[in-house]
Amino acid sequence: MKMKTAVLLGGICALSVLVSGCTKIQTWVRAKPAAVSPFLEHPELLTKQKATFPFHYFYLKKNAGKYDSIYVAPVNTKYLRDNKNWAKLDQKMAKSLGSDINNLAVFTRQTFRSEFAKVKGPKRLNVVEKITDPKHTLIVELAIVGIVPTKAELVILGTAANILLPGIGAVAGQLATGSVTMECMVRNAGTREIIAMFANTEKGQQAILNIAGMTWYNSAKNNITKQAEHTAKVFAGKDYSYTYRRLIKIIEI
Repeated sequence: MKMKTAVLLGGICALSVLVSGCTKIQTWVRAKPAAVSPFLEHPELLTKQKATFPFHYFYLKKNAGKYDSIYVAPVNTKYLRDNKNWAKLDQKMAKSLGSDINNLAVFTRQTFRSEFAKVKGPKRLNVVEKITDPKHTLIVELAIVGIVPTKAELVILGTAANILLPGIGAVAGQLATGSVTMECMVRNAGTREIIAMFANTEKGQQAILNIAGMTWYNSAKNNITKQAEHTAKVFAGKDYSYTYRRLIKIIEI
């Protein structure tokens, strides 16, 4: 009994230390911020955020006005395609990789629309297909500017392109993470003024990967979904205990 009590108390103490140091943990598990691409206008407005905030860089205009609707524009992938590493892959598998990126852009738009639609409460915005009231509508302009597949996914990319990607080896089944870098501008649909911006790189949780039936962009979809969820809740003014939720995920792993 004493041994069980000691183990239990030790576990509680360890959890207390984790919670008290959650900002340090959050810093450790997050991906490093990427350089801002030319997609964002006026990047000088961005402010680097604390590790507990879901975006690395963020800007929100004061007295931005009141809005009823939100429109998610088609997702920009130009800066992803212009990346020299992706350009090399594109030469080998231009059709299939290009199609995958197009599909990922469609998935991103649909996911952001879905997350905005899930928000409940007085600050919920109506997700629209067309802009009929520009004065009271926000436009969300998104760009996927970087994707780092997991190591297992890099094997798939290299095999599909019939090329050797240095340093990846036979890594199927090992611990690996991927990341997605996204940028966003939110505009007033009538004036085109920038109301908000963010730049963020989202890293996946470490997990043992089974390569069977997997595509190179599995982890990208997961990371994009997380960023869509964060975006919808931030713009709805939600306090959703971001640090605590990530902490629980770490403990569960």
